[in-house]
Amino acid sequence: MKRCGIFTATAIVAAILAGGPAAAQDSASARLEALKAEINELRNEVEALKGDVAEGREEARGATGQMAAAKTEPPADAPSIRVSSSNQPTICSSDGRNCISLTSRLQLDFGGYNYRPNTTATTPQNLVGGVIARRAKFGVIGAFLNDWGYSIEFEGGGSGGGSGVVLDKAYLSYSGFEPFKIWAGILSVRYSLDRATSNNNITFMERAAPVEVAAGIGAATRSGFGITANERQWWAGAFLTGPASGRTSHDARQTAATGRVVFLPVLTDSASLLIGGDVQYLFDAPTGASELNLRDRIEMRIDGNRILGTGPLPIDSARVLSAELAGTLGSFHF
Repeated sequence: MKRCGIFTATAIVAAILAGGPAAAQDSASARLEALKAEINELRNEVEALKGDVAEGREEARGATGQMAAAKTEPPADAPSIRVSSSNQPTICSSDGRNCISLTSRLQLDFGGYNYRPNTTATTPQNLVGGVIARRAKFGVIGAFLNDWGYSIEFEGGGSGGGSGVVLDKAYLSYSGFEPFKIWAGILSVRYSLDRATSNNNITFMERAAPVEVAAGIGAATRSGFGITANERQWWAGAFLTGPASGRTSHDARQTAATGRVVFLPVLTDSASLLIGGDVQYLFDAPTGASELNLRDRIEMRIDGNRILGTGPLPIDSARVLSAELAGTLGSFHF
């Protein structure tokens, strides 16, 4: 009995010892499979991350390209047509270096004259009332390549004394040498403060008659070439001028030079003072039927008669010297 019990116990212990390595082997295999699964999962995650990184690089390249394009090109919704501060319809290129604007002006007069000549020898005998377009301008102004400017304007009104539509302005300007500006073409020469002020802003309906008469020597609207320069408190300019544009034969053939210098010793928000001087010199006075005749029409231009004038002047040359003084103090100006 004792031997049988001992044998039985020995068999049980052997079975237990034999089963231990098998169980351990199964557990190691399971762990190995689990590690393989984890490695495969990590490999998949790494591949996914590589794909995300590649996609991120492509997006970064695209964003960089868009930023570079944004630096050189305007936004897609940027308007190419705008209205300037002076209410002129303007079309500009996307880089703003080239612009063209429409310009126009219409001024109408309606009225009559109370005119009674003292004798039948008085000229004229009658002045005609009614309606007239004092000014009827239309044209284009613009700039190109930043430094170049131009203007082409036609005038169909009666203020200048011409008949029909005339070419009022056709010039080029270049401002690439600041503060200088070069002008060439048919232009309104800036002689005197009156001539330098737009007829939209002059105090009366027309410029002063003495200024208009003197401008007949070599200023007003005519062909010319000149240089101007200015800073905030001074302006200077000189022009060589030729025939008048579309006016009468009395001032059509002449060569002259004009110069103007102005200085503003006082220039504040509430006050200003302008001092200046002008000169004109006529080199080549017209002769014969086109002898120089300095004259001006009645300020209300409905009637075309010229009652102020020198008559034909048989001269070889002429010069005009003038001075300027103007100022403002609040709403008061002179």
